[in-house]
Amino acid sequence: MKFKNNEDDAEPSYVTQVRRMRAEEMHTLFIDYTHFEKFSQMEGDSLDFDPLDLRNVIAKHYLKLEPNLVNALQTFIVSISAEIAQWALQTNRFSVSFYNVEQRHSLRDLRMGNLGQLVTITGTVTRTSVVQPELLIGTFECSECTREISNVHQNFRFTEPIMCPNPRCRNKQGFILKPHQSTFTDWQKIRVQEHANRIPAGSMPRSVDVIVRGDICERVKPGDKIQAVGSMICVPDVPAMMKPGEMATTVKREQTKRFATEMSAGNEGISGLKQLGVRELTHKISFLATYVESDSQWKGGDSATPDVAGESFAVR
Repeated sequence: MKFKNNEDDAEPSYVTQVRRMRAEEMHTLFIDYTHFEKFSQMEGDSLDFDPLDLRNVIAKHYLKLEPNLVNALQTFIVSISAEIAQWALQTNRFSVSFYNVEQRHSLRDLRMGNLGQLVTITGTVTRTSVVQPELLIGTFECSECTREISNVHQNFRFTEPIMCPNPRCRNKQGFILKPHQSTFTDWQKIRVQEHANRIPAGSMPRSVDVIVRGDICERVKPGDKIQAVGSMICVPDVPAMMKPGEMATTVKREQTKRFATEMSAGNEGISGLKQLGVRELTHKISFLATYVESDSQWKGGDSATPDVAGESFAVR
C-alpha cells in the first residue's frame, strides 16, 4: 500500500484513493493488478515475501481469500489517520476491486477449473436488472429463547442459523431476522453474451449472469461491450428448487415422512435411495464481478488503464 505512481507524490497512491473514498462516500478500493510486479521490482528485497507470489495466490484462490483481503483493507484504512479510522468504524463493509488482470477468458473458454479464480471475461451486455438490496451478513433472533445470533454469512440465498447456540434451547427453525443489526449492500444482475465475432459457425451464443455489488452497480447498460474482473461461482437455482406454492406442501410432507420413519425405525432397515434422503440439487454458473468497465471507458485496448479506477470513479 506504499506504492506511488510518481516519485513526486506527497503520499502513496492508495492512501490518496482512500481519502477520495471518504470524500465521495464510496467503500471500494480499486487495485491495479500490475502494481504487484512494479512493487516487487521496487521493494521486493526489503520484504519478507515476494509480491509476485502473493499475486499468484490471489489469482488462484481469490474467492477463498476475499474475506481476508477485506479484513486487511479495513486494517489499512484504520491505520491512515484517526479521522479516517472513525469513518471506517462507522462503515459496515469495505470491498476490494482488481483491474488490469491478465488472465482473460471468453465465456466459451470458462471451465470448472476456473471456479473461484480471479479472471477477466469479455462480452456484450444484453440485459440489466434493477438495483436491489442484498443481505450479506445476517443477525437473527431465536424464536424460542430470544437469543441473538450474529455474523450469519449468506451463501447466495437466504441462509438461517443451523442451530441456536444456547445449550438449553438448540432450536433449529423459526429464526427472526433483525435488519438493523444486519449488513446489506446494493446488488445488480447483468446478463452478458459472448461477442458475435467469437461465436463458432453453427453454434448458439453463450451467456452468463454477472453479479455486481456496491459501487460497481449501474456502471454499464445494454449494448455495451464490457470486460468484467471477478470469479466464476456456483449458486443454487432457488426458483428451480422450489416452485410457487410448493414450500408448504413440501414441509408438511417431510414432517409426515419423518414421523413415519421414526415410528418404524426399530422394525425396518433402510432400503433404496429414496430412504437415504436423496434430493435433486439444482445449481447454475454465474460470475461474481468485483470490477466492470465498458468499452467507452477503456484507454488503449486490452492493456487499458481505466479512467474510473482510483481517480475519477465517483458516484454518478
